Amino acid sequence: MSGRGDYLHVVASRREPLLAGAGSGPHDPDVNARLARLEDEFRMMRSDLSATRATCEYIRGRLESLPTTWQMVSTVLAGNVGLAGVLFAAVKLFAPH
Repeated sequence: MSGRGDYLHVVASRREPLLAGAGSGPHDPDVNARLARLEDEFRMMRSDLSATRATCEYIRGRLESLPTTWQMVSTVLAGNVGLAGVLFAAVKLFAPH
């Protein structure tokens, strides 16, 4: 263990963001065009967000109107009990005496 290769070296690297254009800061004539494009994209994002919210509210309304598990189980059981009652009545009515 007598060499530089015996040690673990951790190197942290950070990517610097790449900026579009190499203008001269806020006095660059392209800044206004880029800012206008960003504002347009932001408006489109806001309209998409409002459409997404409307869709979520629609889905929430549909989910709230679905029956609960208890309601479904009781409906199925009641249907089975009713069917059994009709079958017993039919057997008793048509059975030979």
